[in-house]
Order: sequence, then C-alpha cells, then structure tokens
Amino acid sequence: MDKEQNLQLLQELISCGSNIYTWCYDVSGLLLSSNCPDEAIFDAAFELFGSKDKALKLGEQDSPPVIMGTSFGLIWGVDFEKHDGRPYRFHVIGPAFFLDVAAKDIDQSLRSYAYKDVSLEWKYQFLKATKNLPVAQNIVFLRYLLMLHYCLTGEKLDASTVNFQNFQTSPAVAGGQRDRNKVYLAERAMLRMVVNGDLNYKSALSASFLISTGVPVQGGDPLRRAKTSVIVFTTIVSRAAIEGGLS
Repeated sequence: MDKEQNLQLLQELISCGSNIYTWCYDVSGLLLSSNCPDEAIFDAAFELFGSKDKALKLGEQDSPPVIMGTSFGLIWGVDFEKHDGRPYRFHVIGPAFFLDVAAKDIDQSLRSYAYKDVSLEWKYQFLKATKNLPVAQNIVFLRYLLMLHYCLTGEKLDASTVNFQNFQTSPAVAGGQRDRNKVYLAERAMLRMVVNGDLNYKSALSASFLISTGVPVQGGDPLRRAKTSVIVFTTIVSRAAIEGGLS
C-alpha cells in the first residue's frame, strides 16, 4: 500500500477502539482533512491553545514526533511529513485527555484565554464536545503516534524518541488553591507507571508539574523547602518501585 492508503487504514484502525481522530495540515497551518465530527471546534482549539504554532515551528526544525497539550490535560500527537527534504504537511492524532478532568476545571482554565476573544458560544460548544473525548492511556496514545510515524516514513521509532512538549500552563492552573483530588489522581497515575515499569513517564510527570509545584513544605528557606520536597518525592517513587518488584 502507498502512504495515503496506510494513513487511511490507520485512521480506520484508531477509530475502531476510541474517539481519537486524525488530522492533516499543510505547512501554513491550513486544515486539509479530518475525520472528527467536531472538526471546527477542535481545529479552533488546536490553534487557540498554541499547539498549531508549536507544530509549525517544530516542523521547520526537523523534530521527531511530538506530544503536546494544554494545562488542563488535553493532548495531541503530531508528526511531520517532508517532500524533497522540505516540510510538506503535518499530521495530528487527537485530541484526548491523559487523565480525567472535570468540566469545571476546563472552564476555569479557559478563563486564562479570555484575552483571545473566546466567545461564550464557542466555549459552550467546546465544553460540550470534550464530553465525547476519551481518556487515553499514555502507552496507547504513544503507540498510535509511533504507528503514524511508520505510515509516513516507513521508519520504526523507539518510544523514547518521541518529544514531550511542556504543556502550556495557564494562570488558572499555575495559581490559586491546590486541587487535592487532582493532585492525588496525577500522583497515582505516575506511581502506577513506576510500579508497572513503564519508562514512558514523561507525560505523567509533566502533568504532575502542571498541577502541583511539589510537596507543600512549610518554612522560610526556599532551598530547604525544595530539598525536603525532593526527598519526599524520591521516597514515594522508591516505594512504588519496590512494590513493582525492584530489589
């Protein structure tokens, strides 16, 4: 099969098990094709949250496949297609969530984009559309992206090759009161990866960084607080590794 047939087959295979969609853009960021029923909403979101601009810049830098996303857990996988050694198109899978996110948390995060003239109608339609998005296991989403890369290039990459972009932090998440339940869920997701020996932990770790700045240690010395936080974190991770069978 040629490249286009491979991409079509991949699109059909991914859609068999989840509501994860595929997209194709040209080098100017113009959407060429998508199988997403909420195409207009999520194409606008891809641009609004800065992911499209990142993809265009990375395409010019000969970047490996990349996973990028937002501060509230929405992610896309992006890979790049070249023609005669020059950027030609880029392909996207997603969006999906990497953890369960409450609608109120999404709504709160969207407030930080008010300066981009987000209309109430678009916001309503976006929140409605996100209800149909799946929570994708990290390893599954990563494999989809590696499969996409193989369809585009015929090259089989290792999971460690994928570039995990720092997810954009919005003021709504960076500041304010800690969401203890959200911190707990992110911590459990990361520790579960340690127990299972999953080395592709970067997205879970990034999610933890976006949700919490570390163990809330009291004290006036920033260095002492940071040191104590690291010690507690290392202890928790070590305990998870022992639970997973590390001796």
